[in-house]
Amino acid sequence: MAPLHRSAIRTPTTTSLLQHPSPHLIYYIMLSNDQNIERFADFVKEAKQWLMLKKEYTKLDIIDKVVRILTALTLVFIIALLSLTALIYLSFSAAYLLADVLQSMSLAFLVVAVIYLALLLIVLLNKRTWIERPLVRFLIKVFNEDTPQS
Repeated sequence: MAPLHRSAIRTPTTTSLLQHPSPHLIYYIMLSNDQNIERFADFVKEAKQWLMLKKEYTKLDIIDKVVRILTALTLVFIIALLSLTALIYLSFSAAYLLADVLQSMSLAFLVVAVIYLALLLIVLLNKRTWIERPLVRFLIKVFNEDTPQS
């Protein structure tokens, strides 16, 4: 379609064009005014600024969520390490205590090992309830939270 000039808008033969204007004609009429051009330029400038701010916000939001997950993982790691250390010492204490009662060191360590295997079996049977669901809930909470906590 050829571009329309201002003189084409004023001619009597274009009254049908004005009754059913094409998108090109509307665009030409809209931008024919200098004030409209300035408004459009301001709109484009504001849209670019908004997109830049939205991009920065998204980056900060992702960083916040990653830091919160890494903090939770670090906390879990430290607690697990300290708990494991305490558990080892408690296991040796229990084994030595049982050795006095059972009159056999190897039987006492075997009893402690069987207790740990039973605990492992219980955890494996309840892994969905005790591990998977709470982890999924935590991740959903982290990724669906709109505002960062301070």
